Amino acid sequence: RNFVAMLGVLLALLVAVSRVQVHAHSWCEALSGAAFGLLIAAWFIQRVGAQQSFRYNRWLASVSLLGLISTPYTPHTPTQYYLIRLTLQITGHPRPFVREGWRYDPYFCIEPEPGRSRRCMQYP
Repeated sequence: RNFVAMLGVLLALLVAVSRVQVHAHSWCEALSGAAFGLLIAAWFIQRVGAQQSFRYNRWLASVSLLGLISTPYTPHTPTQYYLIRLTLQITGHPRPFVREGWRYDPYFCIEPEPGRSRRCMQYP
Protein backbone atom coordinates (compact mmCIF):
# COMPACT_ATOMS: atom_id res chain seq x y z
CA ARG A 1 0.00 0.00 0.00
CA ASN A 2 2.81 2.44 0.84
CA PHE A 3 4.62 1.66 -2.41
CA VAL A 4 1.50 2.46 -4.48
CA ALA A 5 0.94 5.66 -2.51
CA MET A 6 4.52 6.73 -3.21
CA LEU A 7 4.04 5.99 -6.92
CA GLY A 8 0.98 8.27 -6.84
CA VAL A 9 3.00 11.05 -5.22
CA LEU A 10 5.77 10.63 -7.79
CA LEU A 11 3.26 10.74 -10.65
CA ALA A 12 1.66 13.92 -9.25
CA LEU A 13 5.05 15.60 -9.01
CA LEU A 14 6.01 14.52 -12.54
CA VAL A 15 2.75 15.98 -13.88
CA ALA A 16 3.45 19.24 -12.01
CA VAL A 17 6.94 19.47 -13.52
CA SER A 18 5.60 18.66 -16.99
CA ARG A 19 3.05 21.50 -16.74
CA VAL A 20 5.90 23.92 -16.05
CA GLN A 21 8.04 22.49 -18.86
CA VAL A 22 5.33 23.11 -21.49
CA HIS A 23 4.73 26.60 -20.06
CA ALA A 24 1.14 25.78 -19.13
CA HIS A 25 1.68 26.83 -15.49
CA SER A 26 4.20 28.67 -13.39
CA TRP A 27 6.18 26.88 -10.68
CA CYS A 28 3.95 28.44 -8.05
CA GLU A 29 0.78 27.23 -9.78
CA ALA A 30 2.16 23.74 -10.36
CA LEU A 31 3.45 23.29 -6.81
CA SER A 32 0.33 24.69 -5.17
CA GLY A 33 -1.86 22.46 -7.34
CA ALA A 34 0.27 19.42 -6.57
CA ALA A 35 0.25 20.24 -2.85
CA PHE A 36 -3.53 20.63 -2.83
CA GLY A 37 -4.01 17.36 -4.72
CA LEU A 38 -1.60 15.50 -2.45
CA LEU A 39 -3.34 16.90 0.63
CA ILE A 40 -6.72 15.63 -0.60
CA ALA A 41 -5.16 12.26 -1.51
CA ALA A 42 -3.53 11.95 1.92
CA TRP A 43 -6.86 12.71 3.61
CA PHE A 44 -8.58 10.06 1.49
CA ILE A 45 -5.88 7.45 2.13
CA GLN A 46 -6.03 8.16 5.86
CA ARG A 47 -9.82 7.79 5.87
CA VAL A 48 -9.79 4.55 3.89
CA GLY A 49 -6.89 3.16 5.92
CA ALA A 50 -8.88 3.67 9.14
CA GLN A 51 -11.57 1.25 7.95
CA GLN A 52 -11.21 -2.30 9.21
CA SER A 53 -12.37 -4.03 6.06
CA PHE A 54 -13.29 -3.20 2.51
CA ARG A 55 -16.55 -4.48 1.07
CA TYR A 56 -16.93 -4.52 -2.68
CA ASN A 57 -20.40 -3.35 -3.72
CA ARG A 58 -21.30 -4.59 -7.21
CA TRP A 59 -24.34 -2.33 -7.50
CA LEU A 60 -22.33 0.82 -6.68
CA ALA A 61 -19.51 -0.24 -9.03
CA SER A 62 -22.01 -0.84 -11.87
CA VAL A 63 -23.75 2.50 -11.41
CA SER A 64 -20.38 4.27 -11.24
CA LEU A 65 -19.20 2.56 -14.42
CA LEU A 66 -22.41 3.48 -16.25
CA GLY A 67 -21.98 7.09 -15.17
CA LEU A 68 -18.39 7.11 -16.36
CA ILE A 69 -19.25 5.54 -19.73
CA SER A 70 -22.09 8.02 -20.34
CA THR A 71 -20.02 11.18 -19.83
CA PRO A 72 -18.99 11.65 -23.50
CA TYR A 73 -22.69 11.72 -24.43
CA THR A 74 -23.85 14.29 -21.86
CA PRO A 75 -24.63 17.88 -22.91
CA HIS A 76 -21.81 20.44 -22.82
CA THR A 77 -21.63 22.42 -19.58
CA PRO A 78 -19.97 25.84 -19.90
CA THR A 79 -17.85 25.53 -16.77
CA GLN A 80 -14.96 27.46 -18.36
CA TYR A 81 -17.33 30.39 -18.93
CA TYR A 82 -18.35 30.44 -15.27
CA LEU A 83 -14.77 30.06 -14.05
CA ILE A 84 -13.51 32.95 -16.19
CA ARG A 85 -16.44 35.14 -15.18
CA LEU A 86 -15.90 34.42 -11.47
CA THR A 87 -12.15 35.02 -11.74
CA LEU A 88 -12.62 38.36 -13.49
CA GLN A 89 -15.13 39.45 -10.84
CA ILE A 90 -12.81 38.47 -7.98
CA THR A 91 -9.67 40.05 -9.46
CA GLY A 92 -11.31 43.07 -11.05
CA HIS A 93 -9.26 42.58 -14.22
CA PRO A 94 -10.88 43.40 -17.57
CA ARG A 95 -9.63 40.19 -19.24
CA PRO A 96 -8.05 36.87 -18.27
CA PHE A 97 -4.30 36.34 -18.28
CA VAL A 98 -2.99 34.54 -21.38
CA ARG A 99 0.61 33.39 -21.58
CA GLU A 100 2.53 34.41 -24.67
CA GLY A 101 2.85 31.55 -27.10
CA TRP A 102 0.68 29.17 -25.11
CA ARG A 103 -2.75 29.86 -26.53
CA TYR A 104 -2.34 33.22 -28.17
CA ASP A 105 -5.60 34.63 -29.40
CA PRO A 106 -6.16 38.36 -29.91
CA TYR A 107 -9.76 37.84 -28.87
CA PHE A 108 -11.07 36.72 -25.51
CA CYS A 109 -13.92 34.36 -26.31
CA ILE A 110 -15.88 32.58 -23.65
CA GLU A 111 -18.23 29.71 -24.17
CA PRO A 112 -21.83 30.88 -23.99
CA GLU A 113 -24.36 30.02 -21.36
CA PRO A 114 -26.96 27.59 -22.69
CA GLY A 115 -29.29 29.40 -25.07
CA ARG A 116 -26.99 32.39 -25.61
CA SER A 117 -24.65 33.30 -28.43
CA ARG A 118 -20.87 33.25 -28.15
CA ARG A 119 -19.38 36.41 -26.69
CA CYS A 120 -15.99 37.67 -27.84
CA MET A 121 -14.12 40.81 -26.87
CA GLN A 122 -10.88 42.13 -28.31
CA TYR A 123 -8.09 42.66 -25.81
CA PRO A 124 -7.53 46.31 -24.89
